[in-house]
Amino acid sequence: MKKWHMKTFQTIMAEKWWYGLLLGFLFLAFGILLLVWPNLTSEVIIRIVGILAFVFGLYRLFQVLFYKEEKATQPKSMLIVEAVAGIVIGLLSFFLPGVIAVAILVIIAVWMLYYGFLDLWAGFSIPKGRASSLFKWILVLCGMLSMAVGIFLMINLGSPIKGLAVFIATYAVAFGVLNVVLAFFHPNRK
Repeated sequence: MKKWHMKTFQTIMAEKWWYGLLLGFLFLAFGILLLVWPNLTSEVIIRIVGILAFVFGLYRLFQVLFYKEEKATQPKSMLIVEAVAGIVIGLLSFFLPGVIAVAILVIIAVWMLYYGFLDLWAGFSIPKGRASSLFKWILVLCGMLSMAVGIFLMINLGSPIKGLAVFIATYAVAFGVLNVVLAFFHPNRK
């Protein structure tokens, strides 16, 4: 029988609690950087997003290299796609930032919708009594926040990145804080 891979309580339990902590700090740093310097050029913003994508791609590549089917939370093929996409987007942001400028809002919006849906789904799939209610509802809130921002960005695709920088920065700070809190309430944290 084919194994289905979806973000669920079981996949959350298989994750290390500090993954969310690192993700939270990364988003916090990105958001604070954009809030402190809101007049950054679009090219700098694209490069910062490129660094985030590249690091995420390397993280997924690391997961592919040490992949174990019995502990998998995603199919290996999906990890490979995410690794290649992150690394390619990261490299393009440095070597061909004009190409990325056209697609960056679509990429960010689709990413937010995708991960927002998965967080929302995972939050509602947690069995009663297996994690704190706070953990469950913060996970749901992360998903709803990501999906709302993804929809907003899809509606505003014609807007320049620089004009949306404060909005994206505020989202990044909120998402970062929520992920730091989630890490400390992670059911797998000892």
